[in-house]
Amino acid sequence: MPDTPEFCLACWRELKLTNDLPRRYIVSLNSERCEICGKWTPITINEKSVFEDWVEFISHFRTPPET
Repeated sequence: MPDTPEFCLACWRELKLTNDLPRRYIVSLNSERCEICGKWTPITINEKSVFEDWVEFISHFRTPPET
């Protein structure tokens, strides 16, 4: 399996020429070195799908379970 490029969120957004909000992306929990700027920071893993955004939106309106 080939190594995937590792970019921080700022470099990823610059590379893709976008100004999306950080919540649109899935980022790593651990800090790794960005291949562009060289900083140790969480790395962008992938963009969230529209489905994931919809589920996150709907979950805000869900009522908590009764205890």
